Amino acid sequence: ARTVSDDGRYVCKTIVTPAGRRFTERVRLFEQGQIAAMLTEAGLTLRRRYGDYYAAALRPDSPRTILAGQVA
Repeated sequence: ARTVSDDGRYVCKTIVTPAGRRFTERVRLFEQGQIAAMLTEAGLTLRRRYGDYYAAALRPDSPRTILAGQVA
């Protein structure tokens, strides 16, 4: 099951292997502006914005935010 942390910053998922080992995966959530700022700070120019893994346009209801940068 996936949950969002109490502070809203992480998606947390528990993974159980067939052998019974249990792991917790935690993925950080970022706002689009935060990601764009990180690209700029890394010396990249923001070139494309996508809303899913199929390169659909980024919209408010998109399931993902995927930003593509290029070395400036």
